Amino acid sequence: MTKIDLSECVLNSVSIRGNIVDVLAEIELRQEFHNPFPHPIEAVYRFPVAAAYAVCGFEVISADKRIVGEVKEKNQAVSVYEDAISAGKGAYLLEKSDPDEFKVNVGNLPPGHNVSIIIRCVAELAYKAPDSLLFNLPLNFISAKEQHFQQLIDINITMATNIFEIKCDDEYPGHISTKLSGNQAVVSSTGSISQWPSMKSLVVSINLGPSVFDRRCWREIHEKQDTAVALSFAPACIYKQEEFDLYFILDRSGSMSGQRISELKYAMLSCLKNIPNICRFQIIGFGSNWISLFEEGPVFPSFETLKRARDSVKSLDADLGGTSLRGPLDHILQSKSQRKKIIIVLTDGDVQDCQEIDMKKHVNFSLNIIGIGMRTSEGSPIESLVKSGNGFAEFSSSDTIEATFVSLLNRLSAPAYDVIDISWLNSAGRSIKEVKTAPVKLPPIFSGQLYTVYAFIPRNESVSSVTVQAKGKAGALKFSVDCNNLPDSAQSSGTQLLHILAARSLIRELEEGVARKEEVETVKNKIIKLGTEYSLASSHTSFVAVEQRSIQTEQTMQSVDINDRNNQINSITNDLSHTNEMFADISRLLQEQGAMIDAIDCAVDSSSGLISSGVCELRAASHYQRGPRKKRFLLALILLIILVLVIVLPVTLVR
Repeated sequence: MTKIDLSECVLNSVSIRGNIVDVLAEIELRQEFHNPFPHPIEAVYRFPVAAAYAVCGFEVISADKRIVGEVKEKNQAVSVYEDAISAGKGAYLLEKSDPDEFKVNVGNLPPGHNVSIIIRCVAELAYKAPDSLLFNLPLNFISAKEQHFQQLIDINITMATNIFEIKCDDEYPGHISTKLSGNQAVVSSTGSISQWPSMKSLVVSINLGPSVFDRRCWREIHEKQDTAVALSFAPACIYKQEEFDLYFILDRSGSMSGQRISELKYAMLSCLKNIPNICRFQIIGFGSNWISLFEEGPVFPSFETLKRARDSVKSLDADLGGTSLRGPLDHILQSKSQRKKIIIVLTDGDVQDCQEIDMKKHVNFSLNIIGIGMRTSEGSPIESLVKSGNGFAEFSSSDTIEATFVSLLNRLSAPAYDVIDISWLNSAGRSIKEVKTAPVKLPPIFSGQLYTVYAFIPRNESVSSVTVQAKGKAGALKFSVDCNNLPDSAQSSGTQLLHILAARSLIRELEEGVARKEEVETVKNKIIKLGTEYSLASSHTSFVAVEQRSIQTEQTMQSVDINDRNNQINSITNDLSHTNEMFADISRLLQEQGAMIDAIDCAVDSSSGLISSGVCELRAASHYQRGPRKKRFLLALILLIILVLVIVLPVTLVR
């Protein structure tokens, strides 16, 4: 029987196409699968999706036919999929299986058949102070790791101002080329690669210089829907900092061994150089348990405390076992200190108990992540933890870690503008009524943070400009900016970028909101309405596509989970390792038993010799015992003969 590695045989090619316009991005992920088995299969695979992305399109190309997925209520989509499978039709389902994970089912894929799965997403770019935008191109939407296949990356970039520089990760196994001209750029890669990258994203850094702080407002008009608007800006404020406690929580689990623990040490030493004098600091290492550096609690930075911290960091090792973050977080959050607590976790992201950490009852704190060996938040539980912890996730290389920490600290220690008023104005300068902002509850504004808010403007109104007024401990902020139509390059694919991102913002607010029991059904219905209207996969909506076939699939379909491949290989490897250990144990036992048998043989031989010797001795003893008896017998016989002669002889003589 021939064994077939599914991930090597099923995936033929991968292509990623993207279109970036200012701080907005659209990407298309395409994978071609092949069924090498002699029977129909159902290929199932899962992939994480970062919070920055919204899945807004799902298509299938099968037998030169393009089948466009339709968004339906989640249970209804599953029913349509299962009915199509039962009827022998081709069926395809994309659903949100977990808060940060999507699942794709490719059902009734005939033997020897190829099928292309196309997933479309839109996203916001990340901001890296003081002058760059970051585009995290996801690479972890497939599980292929060790195979040759064709890959294509093609990203077109259009900015509102000139681009100074484009940088890409140098760890991608394929050749990356960049072309730059004014406010436009192209990032591309083609050809065959021998190994799908282990990195979870390809980071494209777009350096814009000081113009990144330009305020901008984009407008997208739709014939049948309300106008969608996006306002983006990054305020820089001068303010008096408040005192706070700074906690560094360092991942010292087994997964941090080798290069990662070295990177963590370098990162922590860089951070220690930039600790403000107004704060106290503490260093905690965590794994299966946790250890604090300063037993008395957070301390002010001084020559002695910083030297002790540096010495401690230099001697760190990945020696604390598992990755349980709950213990140190509970300890910090339960502290009775009235100071604001800024928590920075340095980790590779492999934290076991994120879902068990409940921070809703705590106030006056911020939980943040600096990724070590991570390329993006990749939709992991870490990302959700950061969001609920009022913080940020930063993913930096060793050469930028110092700037990353300083930027993060500036944002976190800055008092927010927490009283915010945004007015959307028409061409006459009058405020437009019945505007629906997304999110509905405006978040606070931080110094140096890119702030983006969306709005739906009624179709009968024409938005011309927007005015922002905000107040907070940093003072007052007020400015106006004109609204401009999105460039044509943003609409070349027909995707309504702003409409989708605005709807996604509303859905996310509903999904993360704490609704009362009587509101649960209302919240669900709102999510379903937004998801179906704007073609968005969500916690309550899924994509489903059905392929009508002239010849229905009648053979029994077997389900194959593509993600199980690596787990199966690891399991087999572990089983083989255990088997080898078992045979080694058996070999040792056989050797021990062989030695014992040899000893028994020697003992038997020795015993045999002793027995032979004993027999000889017994024979000798028997011989010696028989000698005296024979002598006594002969003596008695002689005496008897003499006696007979004495008695018989006289009688004979008398006669």
